[in-house]
Amino acid sequence: MSVASALTDIADEIRRQNEITDKIPIYDMPQQIFFACSKNYNQGREQGEKEGYESGYKIGHDEGEQAKYDAFWDNYQVNGTRIGGYMLFAGVGWNSENYKPKYKVAIGANAGKTISDGMFERFDNLQAYAPLEINEGDIDFSRATVLQYTFRNANIAKIEMDCIPPNLTKMTSVFTMNSINSSKLKTIKLGVNENTTYDAICFRITTLENVSFIEGSVIGNNIDFSYSKKLTRESLTNIISILSSTATGKTITLSLSAVNKAFETSEGANDGSTSAEWEALEASKTNWTISLI
Repeated sequence: MSVASALTDIADEIRRQNEITDKIPIYDMPQQIFFACSKNYNQGREQGEKEGYESGYKIGHDEGEQAKYDAFWDNYQVNGTRIGGYMLFAGVGWNSENYKPKYKVAIGANAGKTISDGMFERFDNLQAYAPLEINEGDIDFSRATVLQYTFRNANIAKIEMDCIPPNLTKMTSVFTMNSINSSKLKTIKLGVNENTTYDAICFRITTLENVSFIEGSVIGNNIDFSYSKKLTRESLTNIISILSSTATGKTITLSLSAVNKAFETSEGANDGSTSAEWEALEASKTNWTISLI
């Protein structure tokens, strides 16, 4: 390559770097090269500052958010030692966006008295957010002795217990919706023992469809699911199947329309309460009064 050709190549590169088109006299090349180097330096510095700021901001922001999250939940849940809590997550201020507990939530008792009264009562009662889902294992129910108003009027779509609390004696208005048509609750999984009692409106939920139970659960006292007219065949079967075989003088109350729909013998027949399958279920629990209303 000749000297002239090399200088032309250098001049072309300088013009590209400096975004010019004019010819460059040979005596101006050093200055133009300096300009090109300065431009590259400044561009690199500016890009480095921008990327460094963005990266540093993200790291600082994330660390700040984590520190804020830790500080709140460490205090609110007493570093994971808080058991139960009257109205702990109650009220419209709580919702599915900010309910992000750091530690497993536990329902418990203190000196024989429940301290989980209304634990989630009116949780996002304005229904401004998507309904909360409480899955099996999210909450420790093992210490529960009385569940009272625990999920009443709460914007929750699913509630699954994680065990059969051995000392659970009473469930009072646990899932009750005062405005029964505003409920979003569709699915519950219960852990109950034969001694657990239920008040008449414990399951006052019109939207309930799916009911299942922790293995080993037994219903041994009067219970009413008559508000729930959308219960599936599987749900109704689950309920009947765990009725105590030794209880006497007890009544379970169900929705006639739910049974007729769930066990209908053909589409639209609405005759489930007289179907052979339903009658066989009833016959399996002759020690119970099964009331359809």
